[in-house]
Amino acid sequence: ASIRVELSVRDDKKAVVISSTVHRMNHQEMLQTGRRQQRNNYTLMTKMMKYNAMLNKSNGGQFGQYDGKMVFFRNIQICTILCDHKVGEFYRLLEDYLMTAAEASRDFKTATQEKRRGFRLSTNRR
Repeated sequence: ASIRVELSVRDDKKAVVISSTVHRMNHQEMLQTGRRQQRNNYTLMTKMMKYNAMLNKSNGGQFGQYDGKMVFFRNIQICTILCDHKVGEFYRLLEDYLMTAAEASRDFKTATQEKRRGFRLSTNRR
């Protein structure tokens, strides 16, 4: 799975925000209502809460849901990027970020596929 990573400087110019979309709900998932959609959202929100809990322990990034997307973001102090003696720390933070984003992307994709399979099985039984 490929992950697009965006870097942006915060307005106060004291930090850089690294962000990427780890899961994008399809149009049908966003429009559907009723019990099936509530179960699907519950699964995705549970995954997001799991990652936020893990990241809170490690002082890492955060996950959020925006416009039907699960977004992973992290702030890095600008001095970490600009100071020569902190370049190694920046690379380590970036590597950790990418590994977590890739793992979360796979996890969200697996959860969505399992929900779809479960829904198909339950409708086929009727």
